[in-house]
Amino acid sequence: MTAMIDEILKLRLEMLSDSLRTAVNITAYLTRDVEALGIDTTALQQAFDYHTQQQETKIKKTRDLVDKTDVSDQATIQLAWSEYTELRERNARIYREFLEAMSGLAIRRNQIDESFCKIADALILSMKSYVVRADPLAIPASQEAHSRTLARLVRMPEWTIWSVPLVAHEFGHVVIDDVPELATFAEAEAHAEVEADAGYLQHPKDEAEKRNNDAIRRWASCRVRQLMADAFAVNTTGPSYACSLILLRLNPAPSGAAEGGPGDEERATVTIEVLRMMADNFAGPNSSVYDKIIAKLEQEWAGMISRSGAAPLSPQARDAVRALAGKIKGHLDELLLTSSYRTVLPGSVGGWNTA
Repeated sequence: MTAMIDEILKLRLEMLSDSLRTAVNITAYLTRDVEALGIDTTALQQAFDYHTQQQETKIKKTRDLVDKTDVSDQATIQLAWSEYTELRERNARIYREFLEAMSGLAIRRNQIDESFCKIADALILSMKSYVVRADPLAIPASQEAHSRTLARLVRMPEWTIWSVPLVAHEFGHVVIDDVPELATFAEAEAHAEVEADAGYLQHPKDEAEKRNNDAIRRWASCRVRQLMADAFAVNTTGPSYACSLILLRLNPAPSGAAEGGPGDEERATVTIEVLRMMADNFAGPNSSVYDKIIAKLEQEWAGMISRSGAAPLSPQARDAVRALAGKIKGHLDELLLTSSYRTVLPGSVGGWNTA
């Protein structure tokens, strides 16, 4: 007897494949735009090829499952729908990044804000050694990254000269994935946060509970990586990043974690704490200058919290965030000194004491 399959689900999976093929076709235009900037497109093309091929393999696997499963097998059909949901979200991300790359590169090619992009490119180059291939490319974007982009594109969420230091955070996401030990550390910290979350269910009973667990895992991963990127940014650019982030970017109102990840007060706390640890190790003639900068940032952020009516972090929560900042700083110092990325120490030639 022929199985009665879920035709609607099969059709939706076929539509995902069609959309993915459309995204692949766009890469031809994307490659042309990158080459117009005089940039080697090999790594960019390989990144898109890799992610689209992986996605197509996963879509085919789920489609094959649907083709051989009768709708009466409720458990398997539910699993297939759950896989479809994840595939659709990833398809949307791939397509969104294609479009973002296209628009950002078009802006660069037509020399709209090209000067800011070139300054950002130079900043990225200054944060790494010359032995790393396939330099990430800075492009104008509507928002900052919550993780590394699929094609090593570094977003510029603000299009002014004052916000150029924020590129260091975006580049931090590339670094986390490029240094395996940092990626492992991020995964371990996120796992610990998931296990400690009261809403996480060790034995989910249905798809709704599984989706709840997935949401908690995504939030924890995003939170840890965001804070790590902040720590990397201030560790490599010092007060310039801290001032741009706290005075120009972070929102004291309680909306920082609306789309996942840490709240903005957590980001401010990590940034100031890492800057304080760096200043503590700096015994140069200008060390008091950094103490004044830290005091100024703390004063301004506390004032913004008060004027916005937001509730500050509890002492316990602040201590926990500071402890996490210390762990992140320790791993950055230990790992990046032997990686392809440079950690500029306070007081060194060209260090952040000249920022």
